[in-house]
Amino acid sequence: MATINPIEISVVVMHHPRRSDRIPALLAACRPLPVQVVVDPDPDGPPSPLRTAKRAWAAIAPGATHHVVLQDDILPTAGFAEHLHRALAARPTDGVTLSVQQTSPRNSYAVRRTALAGRPFAQMSAAEWTPTLALALPVAYAEELARFLAGIPDEEVDDDGPVTRFCAERAIQVVATVPNLVEHADLVSLCIYGDQGRRPAIVYAEDLKIPSAWWESDPAAPVPAPERPGGGGVAVELRESRCGLRLVSLSADEPLQHPFTWDWRDQAQLVGVPAERMIADWRTAVTGAGSGSPATPGGVRPALSLEIWAAGYLLGADLRRHVPAADPGADRDFTDLVPPLRRCAIRSWVEMGLTTRDRRTLTPDGWAALVDLGLLAVTAGGRFATQEPLPRSRPDDHDPAELTGVLRRMAHREASALLLRPNLTAWVVSPTTRVLVRAWPCPWCGTDAGAADPTALEPMDEVRMWRPDESGESAAVTLHALSCEWLTARSVLPLVRAVQDDRGDLPTDVSTRAAAVAEVLARAPGTSLADLLAEVDARESWWTVESLTAGQPDHTQPVRPVLPASTRLAPSVARPGRDRDLVGPHVLFPHRLDDEPVGLRETYLRYRAEAYPWTEARPVR
Repeated sequence: MATINPIEISVVVMHHPRRSDRIPALLAACRPLPVQVVVDPDPDGPPSPLRTAKRAWAAIAPGATHHVVLQDDILPTAGFAEHLHRALAARPTDGVTLSVQQTSPRNSYAVRRTALAGRPFAQMSAAEWTPTLALALPVAYAEELARFLAGIPDEEVDDDGPVTRFCAERAIQVVATVPNLVEHADLVSLCIYGDQGRRPAIVYAEDLKIPSAWWESDPAAPVPAPERPGGGGVAVELRESRCGLRLVSLSADEPLQHPFTWDWRDQAQLVGVPAERMIADWRTAVTGAGSGSPATPGGVRPALSLEIWAAGYLLGADLRRHVPAADPGADRDFTDLVPPLRRCAIRSWVEMGLTTRDRRTLTPDGWAALVDLGLLAVTAGGRFATQEPLPRSRPDDHDPAELTGVLRRMAHREASALLLRPNLTAWVVSPTTRVLVRAWPCPWCGTDAGAADPTALEPMDEVRMWRPDESGESAAVTLHALSCEWLTARSVLPLVRAVQDDRGDLPTDVSTRAAAVAEVLARAPGTSLADLLAEVDARESWWTVESLTAGQPDHTQPVRPVLPASTRLAPSVARPGRDRDLVGPHVLFPHRLDDEPVGLRETYLRYRAEAYPWTEARPVR
């Protein structure tokens, strides 16, 4: 690696006069580094971080080798100047960002994965926005960036987008310090986004003891970003008390921050792990044996513990398969840093990944139990991980031949709905209800609306359960589901998109497959499986890929249309010893019935997989 010796640092703070009270403490935290304060040239004008960033990147102190631009709503860690100097000396030719926030899907995952690997630098995504809360560049790049930004109108507002383009066009590698040297203060944003809630750093250094030698401990390449050469890669997410997967190969065509992640049960094989194995290992971990009801320390719901386990397990498997291990001596040489660093990475994931409901009900013991479980899952996932692709069933394995036509048609229809491009307007700070879920009693397990798990039926902010005191007019679409079902964010994408695009010609009163089957069996108890499939197939035929872009879909049937999505069972109602019920998805029923034909689910999933634009080993373009 090229070296720049000695390192001379130029520091600038981008400042808005409304935050004048913050400047003295910020300057003190940067000592002994001299700091210039660059004030927004038009503080009363339309909000524009870019307007101030142009001047900040141009204000390079004479003789500097590196230029650092800080925003005025940050909290530098203790010993900031020394750690910054050592980090830049270790990566002298790279861009170095000092803080990555939870709101950045790929980059936050990259930092968390690096912390769990026990390494000091994480490579940032070249596609996702570059974190600019606190960013350092070699002076030659900083000077060029200042000229680049000068040609962009202030109306573009954000500075992170142009910085990302600049670095990508010049193949500038940007890495993040792990732990992060800067925290984001809990302040209302002064830009157009207003109050986006807490935006903490993934692993903030404040409570960690960082030895001086840490930054020089890993001279190899940084831990790679989630995307991999040739395509593929995943980012594991924990949001709204659910584990989801963001498929990097699709993200080039999707808004970066959309909430429609893929359910881990569907796509765990992309990380080389079968969902069945993850669930079996989870039950063993929480019960001490392979059967029985999961323990719930500190008020932890079994369903929540499973989601935390899945997130950690998948991260551990991904880490083992795609991230070079740290020097074997790292744990020995940095015993005061690496274990708490790993724990910090899981703790921040849990703290920011839960619903408000779960955060309010967890006891201190519950919080600690979830962090412990996440760390245990990372180890378990790493132990299981393999470089070999998972075996797949042969086309002739248990094929219910008489049902293949309708199964393939329904599977391909679901795949096309899942692959619909999300709309960025789905991500809002205070979303309005777009889909209202009416929960109906399940004729198989007896679960009614009063016993339904809200987390299971509310996969994202725009979807919530119907309350008895409302008429349903508060939502644009009503989705009827069984009380024991588990809805996924990706499955409701067609409904949310229909509302966002103001498509009045699309259905506004829809059933899940399971709710439709329950309705049919209530009026005709002896209906055969073949007839159930035929009816559901007909009732969901309104959906085509073109439904949201052109044409007038046919949803004029006298019965309620059906959402083209498989059904899953909520973990809260799963029976002990029936873990297969949790694996999902199932074609029609949330429960795996004793008389279900052998191979029905497997055949359906095989047909659905053949419609995806990736292999079982990894996504491809």
